[in-house]
Amino acid sequence: MIFFLPFLIITSNFSFSKRYHSKCPLHELSNITTGERKAVDKVTKSLTLPEKILLLRMLHLTSVLLEYGDGDTVPIYCQVPLKTIIIISSNPAIQQVDVTACIQKQIHFLPYYITLGELGQYNSYIMNATIDLWSNYVKSFELFQSFQPNLYFINGKLRFAILFQLLIHLLDDNNIISNSRSREEIESRLSSMIVIMHDFYGIYYHSTNILYLYYDFMDCIDSMVILKPKSFEYLYLNKNHMMEDYNKYIKIYV
Repeated sequence: MIFFLPFLIITSNFSFSKRYHSKCPLHELSNITTGERKAVDKVTKSLTLPEKILLLRMLHLTSVLLEYGDGDTVPIYCQVPLKTIIIISSNPAIQQVDVTACIQKQIHFLPYYITLGELGQYNSYIMNATIDLWSNYVKSFELFQSFQPNLYFINGKLRFAILFQLLIHLLDDNNIISNSRSREEIESRLSSMIVIMHDFYGIYYHSTNILYLYYDFMDCIDSMVILKPKSFEYLYLNKNHMMEDYNKYIKIYV
């Protein structure tokens, strides 16, 4: 009963519908500068203008960004003096992304392609892929943890599974021991971690009540939401529940 108390508190303040985005403007965005508009104007059509401006502004909070997506946001990233951009994608086109602007600004660009199985019509994946393929995809961020990204933009497949795995990886006892991580280091990583997730109130909105058990809602605009992990103490105490919820999610959606 104690474990479910945060769920009751959090969900009482939320309406999980596709119209929820109209209730949560991060800011009015009336103060969009000419420079900001020019920086994002001709970039990806998959994001609204307010979403692109929000993403651009959030980049100033980090030097290392990791994205799950197709890389069509790279022109936005190259507007900010980042140190490293990591993009994990199930789309092989990620290997042909134009990174001229990144090179000019000496930004280290690391594209990583990982297959999710056979593509069907409209580039959708045929749902006969093995669990191993999906598991490898959602865990592939672990390959880049030495870069210590603290800003994550989740815009690819299996968004919720990735958000679960970000926390499970940090809280894994075997991982902590093998990497000689101290509690202070993990707390620091969790406190500095910011997750931006796109299409949060689209096809995934029915799963948000589970996710709010482990992430705090910060703000959102349109279908883009900003989340921060809950405290180390809370997450560590409930990590077994988290793993159970993750396994349930995988069985339902994979």
